[in-house]
Amino acid sequence: MNISRPLLLVSGTLISLIAHGVAVLGEAARNAEGLGFSERFGIGRLAAGLGKLTFRQLKDIQFEVWEFLSFGGMVAVMAAALAGMDRGSRWLPVGYLSLLVVLGGWKALLMVFYAPIFLFKLVFEPLPMDGEFFADSTARYMGAGVWLLVLSVWALSGFIKWRPKWLMPPRVRHII
Repeated sequence: MNISRPLLLVSGTLISLIAHGVAVLGEAARNAEGLGFSERFGIGRLAAGLGKLTFRQLKDIQFEVWEFLSFGGMVAVMAAALAGMDRGSRWLPVGYLSLLVVLGGWKALLMVFYAPIFLFKLVFEPLPMDGEFFADSTARYMGAGVWLLVLSVWALSGFIKWRPKWLMPPRVRHII
């Protein structure tokens, strides 16, 4: 079974969009529920906050510049995939990833490694979150970190595919 690289990229982009969207909705639900900074809460209170969600809570979330660029990149990859574009510059993912990391995405890349620990705690601890989790944008950074991880894999796969062209074995010369 040969899974194509564009299919993996589109599925990774969809997962990134969903993860970032859930994190933004969770932060807005926390604001709608009025949870305090150090107040511990679970999924039930967060779901109650989703019921009270209005456009005002979404408008109050302060996004950083790199988050707008990240979302724009996700939308651009989805649009290119739907348009049937299958080729692009090898340097585009590397340059885009570098720009996002320099502008502040390094925090999201670190948080993506914290995500498995958080999910483990979510299963075994009834109240894993507090208001600080959303107030410090930890959830948003974890969601955006998924996109940066997809970009890292995309860039790495491009270099692995490109590698045989720039690292050829030396030719054997027959000298008599």
